[in-house]
Amino acid sequence: HLAARAGVLPSLKNPFEYEKTNILGTLNVFELMKNYTVKHIVLASTSARRQEILRWLGVPFEIVPSNFDEDAVRFSDFDDPEGYVATIASGKAYVVSQLHPNALIIASDTMVYMDGVMYGKPRNLTHAREIMKALSGKTHTVYTAVVMVDGETGDRRTEIVSSQVIFFPM
Repeated sequence: HLAARAGVLPSLKNPFEYEKTNILGTLNVFELMKNYTVKHIVLASTSARRQEILRWLGVPFEIVPSNFDEDAVRFSDFDDPEGYVATIASGKAYVVSQLHPNALIIASDTMVYMDGVMYGKPRNLTHAREIMKALSGKTHTVYTAVVMVDGETGDRRTEIVSSQVIFFPM
C-alpha cells in the first residue's frame, strides 16, 4: 500500500501485471473465479486497485466493505506474517459472508514487514511519513492474503503471496 501511494509501483493498466507487483495477491484466485457459478460476487474491500482488477476482468461485483475489527487480531499472536494476513482476510470474508450468504466473497489483506516489525495502514499523514522514513533505503517484504468463500457451496480458498521490495532512499 505504501509503495503504491508513494508512486513507486507502476500504474496497473493490465491486472495481470500484478504478478510482478503483487498488489492483490495471486492471480490463481481470479482464475478460480471462472469455475464458480454464483449469482453474486462481493468484494469485501474498498481498495481501488482490487476493484480495478475485477473491472478489467469484466467481472460484475458489489463492493461491501467489511467491518471486521482488525485491531482485535494481534500480530504478536502469530509465528509468521502469512498467518496474520490470512487471518485478517478470513475475518473480513466471514463478516461479509454473513451479510451475503449466497455470494462469492473475495477479501484480502496486505501488510509490510521488515526486521520483525509489521507496518499496517498509516493512521495519518505523520504516521505515513514515519513509515516511509523507516523503509527508506531498505528492503522489506509485502505479504498479501486473498480469501474467497463461496456461500453456495461452502468452498473456501486462501492464497498468500510475498514480495521483496527495495525501497530507494528518500
